[in-house]
Amino acid sequence: MHYTPILVLIIASTIQGVPSNKRDFYDTIASPGQFPFVVSIDDPVDASSDIPQPAHDCPGVIINNNWVLTAARCFSYLKFNRTVNVGTNVLHSGGTRYNMIDYFQHDNYTITSTKNNIALIRIDGQFEFNELVQPIEYGDFEENSACVEIGWEYLSNFEFLEDLRFINLTVIGYEKCKEIAGDILGDEDLGPEQMCSLRPEGGESCRGNAGGPLVCDGKLVGIGSFALPPCEEGSPNVYERPMAYIDWIERIIREN
Repeated sequence: MHYTPILVLIIASTIQGVPSNKRDFYDTIASPGQFPFVVSIDDPVDASSDIPQPAHDCPGVIINNNWVLTAARCFSYLKFNRTVNVGTNVLHSGGTRYNMIDYFQHDNYTITSTKNNIALIRIDGQFEFNELVQPIEYGDFEENSACVEIGWEYLSNFEFLEDLRFINLTVIGYEKCKEIAGDILGDEDLGPEQMCSLRPEGGESCRGNAGGPLVCDGKLVGIGSFALPPCEEGSPNVYERPMAYIDWIERIIREN
């Protein structure tokens, strides 16, 4: 069965927050400082909302003292006035907030594509590193290695669980994931700059984590992109591999 580009867009949105009747919570609440590289990318305060604080939209990852790596799809509808909150695992409590002064989607990213879903955020000023705020190094992965995906679980109506959580996943490479994804994505396909993961017992967290990290042995090996349906039956999560985008990342930072 092949999906049209519009359905591919729906597929690609599932990991960013399309409501579902099934609630696939991350397994474990993260302890303070356990993942000091994870940030919350927030929308401006909504005056019509009952929540007075900025609203969480996507997670991201600190890669140096003033840059954050995340998903390009996080900028599909709201481009500016974002903030980055660091140093806390709780969405509406604590942390230090920085203004975003610029963002850069990958040059070849398009909203209807399943590839190149990666972006960089430059903050105003510099992060103050401590035990709760730290960058993470890039790394690569070995097939079938055990890794963790980290993020805030989406509920419904643009609401997320307050506490940062994580889930243990098994990494699968491009070729195996391509086989699984072939009938779903059709002509869109996957690329060698991507990778996938599966929860060992079947099923996975598949909503609300575009831009969130996949970490193996303490290294960043993936940035959350989308989930292949059906989520409840253990289909893979798809990630962009930062190691495959090193030249682009370094160029954007160097030129800006």
